Amino acid sequence: MKKNFVIGVDIGGTRVRMGCVDATYRLQNTRMAFCSTLFGTENTVGAVCDVLKNYIRDFKGKSDILGISIGVPSTLSRDRKTIISTPNIPGLDNIRLGEIVEKELGLSTILERDVNFLLYNDIERLKLDTSGTVIGCYVGTGFGNAVMVEGNLLIGKNGTACELGHIPVPGNAERCSCGNFGCVETIASGRKLSELRDAYLPGAEMCEMFLKHYPTCGFLRDFIDYLSIPVATEINIFDPDYVILGGGVLAMPGFPTGDFENSIRRHVRKPAPEKELEIVYASDDIYNGVRGAGIYGFKKLMARTKKEEE
Repeated sequence: MKKNFVIGVDIGGTRVRMGCVDATYRLQNTRMAFCSTLFGTENTVGAVCDVLKNYIRDFKGKSDILGISIGVPSTLSRDRKTIISTPNIPGLDNIRLGEIVEKELGLSTILERDVNFLLYNDIERLKLDTSGTVIGCYVGTGFGNAVMVEGNLLIGKNGTACELGHIPVPGNAERCSCGNFGCVETIASGRKLSELRDAYLPGAEMCEMFLKHYPTCGFLRDFIDYLSIPVATEINIFDPDYVILGGGVLAMPGFPTGDFENSIRRHVRKPAPEKELEIVYASDDIYNGVRGAGIYGFKKLMARTKKEEE
């Protein structure tokens, strides 16, 4: 029987989202669970397996599922078998999650950084040419980054490349969730924006931060400039064909997209790459990571199946 679906899974800091993605990359049968109900247990991996078992039972059964593709907010080993570190989720450090899920569910399972799946979704949605270099910067709770060069994800010697949120900033002594001090994510992320709200505008709604208080509040103007610095840094390094910008912070009502772009361009070298800089934007669909997981899963699992048949 032809396998028509990949189960895409997006494990985030607060929610786990999943859905079925077909061979045309259409997403259906979405479901969401809160991490607090899964990761508050002693057996985090067992909880993940149980959620997936229930999902498959309720929606499709195993007969037409090609496999499972799981995105995690973690650093991974180069072979993509071991989760090295997941600062915001207990129970997901130094564990071979993909192999465990595969054994428990009897389905081929792929593991990858969640932000790489966002990149795959945006490239497919925007129909971008991947023969050159595409970078994605996603500002949510943290500062996520993914890079594709000539059609391949950049993962590095150890598998931990593209941790753009963890480049150090001189004079910044704040401790990061990664354990280091001075990471740019501590001054340029959704988490930092929440801290700024609490310090300067206690009681203000997060969803109204830009809508009601920008550009009047100087700390918000500074925040936008800080956000632009890691983006401009990576542009200066890679001279990319496309820059994809997205994430929950950029999707907030009233986010000053024009000022953000101007700040990026101010920090990028002239005349190149600034003159030919092409910036595009991610959609704000909460299931982008799930669809991206399915897209990536189809590509990898079909290639694996073809190789096994040869």
